[in-house]
Amino acid sequence: NLASCCIMPPDLTEFAKQFDIQLLTHNDPKELLPEETFQEALKESAPECQISTWTPVWILRYSVIVKTRGIIKMKGYLQARKG
Repeated sequence: NLASCCIMPPDLTEFAKQFDIQLLTHNDPKELLPEETFQEALKESAPECQISTWTPVWILRYSVIVKTRGIIKMKGYLQARKG
């Protein structure tokens, strides 16, 4: 519940209204993906890269829900890294 949890940036809430996006908040841990776990997960998919120098900057979790049925159609994560 946005009213009782936190204050969303006005530009984000305006964007969500404009594109009919429902914003939800949740209580993920402060560190969703520790650096070591992040690097370990990427070693298998990109063994040729210098992953040991990569650190996560931010992570976004999303879900796409079929509005009329309440079914989760897709969910995933987006992340930015540096290094």
